[in-house]
Amino acid sequence: MNPDGTYSPSLLTPENRGGVTAGEGYNFQDAFIASRIPGWLADPYFSFLLKEGSGDVEVRFDDHGLRRVELYQVKDHHVTPTECRDVINAFSIKEAQSPGTYAGFILACRGLGREAESLRQALEELRGAFPMYSQGDRVLVSTEQDVEERARRIGLAIPLDFLRMKVFFDTNLGDMKSDERLCEQFIGSVVQKIPKWAMVGGLGLTAAYRDIARLINISIRQTCSHDLLDQRIQQAIDASSSRLNKEGVTVRLYHWEDPSFDLSEKWDVLLDWSEHFDRISRKVPPPALWRDGLIPALEEAQRRIRSCTDSRLIRFRPSACLSAGLALGWAFSEVKGYTFEVQQGHAIWRTDTQPSGRHLVVSEEVSLDRSSRELCVEFSHQADVTSKVDQFIQTIGKAFRAKIMLVPDLGIGARIDGPTALAYADDAKQRIRKVVDQYGCEIVHLFYAGPLGLAIFLGRLFNAMHADIQCYEEQDRGGYAPSCLLHT
Repeated sequence: MNPDGTYSPSLLTPENRGGVTAGEGYNFQDAFIASRIPGWLADPYFSFLLKEGSGDVEVRFDDHGLRRVELYQVKDHHVTPTECRDVINAFSIKEAQSPGTYAGFILACRGLGREAESLRQALEELRGAFPMYSQGDRVLVSTEQDVEERARRIGLAIPLDFLRMKVFFDTNLGDMKSDERLCEQFIGSVVQKIPKWAMVGGLGLTAAYRDIARLINISIRQTCSHDLLDQRIQQAIDASSSRLNKEGVTVRLYHWEDPSFDLSEKWDVLLDWSEHFDRISRKVPPPALWRDGLIPALEEAQRRIRSCTDSRLIRFRPSACLSAGLALGWAFSEVKGYTFEVQQGHAIWRTDTQPSGRHLVVSEEVSLDRSSRELCVEFSHQADVTSKVDQFIQTIGKAFRAKIMLVPDLGIGARIDGPTALAYADDAKQRIRKVVDQYGCEIVHLFYAGPLGLAIFLGRLFNAMHADIQCYEEQDRGGYAPSCLLHT
């Protein structure tokens, strides 16, 4: 603030340095900026962008000597009418601080409260119709009065001309907690607007997005030029193919983590399922959502990888719920030629190593209802699930043709390594398939308690089960919830 009480437009004032000192936690902002870069690059007049200048990002265009600067304020949440009012008031202050500097102010967010959204729609309609009428035309005057009334409802007392000419919104972001959708927007924008990269595969453009997002993350108060951004995208695309063939494809499921998503995390395929899961309550989506949304997303990811690279090494970095691990292995199955590398604790487990000589023990096999074509499998590795499963089955009144209980030969709770996990997965496949064939079962109900890596290894063998697999997830208050049904 200046000595006379007025606000200074200097970039060094505290009110203009909030984002500079914030450090971590601005990943969504960086992802948003990266997602909009293809559209800016496609504009022949785009010259520079600056993160954490007078706003979250400022974008400059130069048209034959005429400079145009747009200022963005980025919010990673649904903006209330009160917050919308405060942001627009701040825009007005910046306009007064530096008259004529900014051609437009844009609030980018995941959505607006009802009254703020009403104002946004009214402003867009006013701008669209404004050239048609002359000042004083009754239809224009009435429309302007309606817009002013909507502005007053959220507490705004800003001149209408400023709102109409300089205040804009970008709300097409969605309610995501990571940047999966913003990456999709980046790729879609590249394909639509930049012909020289339109035929680049999705993994190459994903690599470009990640590199640009990291560049933006570190470029605080460092101007990024059109040429620099263009070069970085091209370099990331050029390096992608050889990297994937050498290192494999890194797949991440974001849904079960405690910390916020971090742009520094490496990934080639990101599936953001966070809105459907809750780690504390162990909530998982209902079977219909698995069937219609999550499983198709995994299948599409597999097809995308297959179309973009010859690499068949999938590098998975947890965490994930056990059902997701089983489904992941199923989507990238052994029969499709995929190899898995899974981080299990501090160790790395791979499916291209030699299995150990360990095996599972069928602690019990029980023949039940002869009219049923469904098999119950209790896989007790980290904990004995028998009593909990039996109680759950009794509660839901489910009839099974038979039930088998599998336990490791090393004992329940024993620590295992990758080769042992491979041996257990293969042995489980053989034993389950034998019982399926013996009784002519069509569905296997799998209650699994074991390491995530072993769940993935088992899932990749499901194509050989001769019956569909219905998975279950244990709940925090007892019992189980049905999750994904995996067709084999």
